[in-house]
Amino acid sequence: DYSGTSTGVLADYYLGCIALKKGELEEAAKKFSGYDSEAFLVQARAYALAGDAYSDLGKTEEAITYYVKATKSKPTKEYTPGYIIKLALAYENADKISDAVIEYEKFVANYPNDQKIDDVYRYLAKARELASKKK
Repeated sequence: DYSGTSTGVLADYYLGCIALKKGELEEAAKKFSGYDSEAFLVQARAYALAGDAYSDLGKTEEAITYYVKATKSKPTKEYTPGYIIKLALAYENADKISDAVIEYEKFVANYPNDQKIDDVYRYLAKARELASKKK
């Protein structure tokens, strides 16, 4: 009844959250990938959750598409670092190691004080090693 209104759009976001929690990944991906809001924090989160659903479905390329959108959706120091990690890990899963290295380096350059920085240094070292073996 409220399709297209801000209330209806937010309801779709919540339905996506519920579907994801229930393991209804196709439904969650559908809700999140169709989500469109001017509330930039919620929009970025919807992109990341769409990426999570697609990742869990084994659709890594689709996951990457949504993680990229999440990282570019008005970056914030609170949320974007987590989205960058998800994107880099998805790149690793897709055997796009050089892209993963780029994302980890972006994290290190832009978020050096983030609480996950030590983990990212380890991920970066591993990804660089894998990239050097592929050459």
